[in-house]
Amino acid sequence: ESAEYPEQLRELANPPKVLYVVGDPYALYGKTLAIVGARKCTPYGRACAKRFAEQAVGMDYAIVSGGALGIDTEAHWAALSAGGKTVAVMGCGADVSYPVRNEPLFSAILECGGCVVSEYSWGEPPLPYRFTQRNRITAGLSQAMLVPECAVPSGTFTTCEHMMNLQRPLLAVPGSIFADTSSGTNYLIAQREAHVVVDAASFERWL
Repeated sequence: ESAEYPEQLRELANPPKVLYVVGDPYALYGKTLAIVGARKCTPYGRACAKRFAEQAVGMDYAIVSGGALGIDTEAHWAALSAGGKTVAVMGCGADVSYPVRNEPLFSAILECGGCVVSEYSWGEPPLPYRFTQRNRITAGLSQAMLVPECAVPSGTFTTCEHMMNLQRPLLAVPGSIFADTSSGTNYLIAQREAHVVVDAASFERWL
């Protein structure tokens, strides 16, 4: 019931009853763009995440992602390198660094005025089902979402489903029809569930 609870989260069918935050929650209240995708991404996917995260920061968006390896990590770091703020949504306690190798990233997020958030209480360990659950929060905190690269099937698709249920803009970057890592984004575009992003102009058009 706190006035500090992000209003956009209340639009979820099952919003978190409590949101634990480490860092400055200010980034939750402005313009927000989720960038999510494959953990096992390609250089192409990383380059797309970096390019559009930097462009979004230039448009005063904070970048929301899941703190995971791959696309998430690239998007977080790109936002920071562009002088922006970023929010990591965790599938464990907000004070738990997972994956461990991203501990420097989480520290940098806090140092640059962003925050790490979770619906799980302090010290809660990462469990597989919790990462699926947290995807709804990633969508709920974001006014729009970009998927640079993902496969089918993919955990990214649960976040896309929440975004579509919220009727908020979903954007995807097309890739080679021969690349499994782009099968998900190509599917979203082919089914007209996502707006296609091919350059800076088309990215800005759909936000």
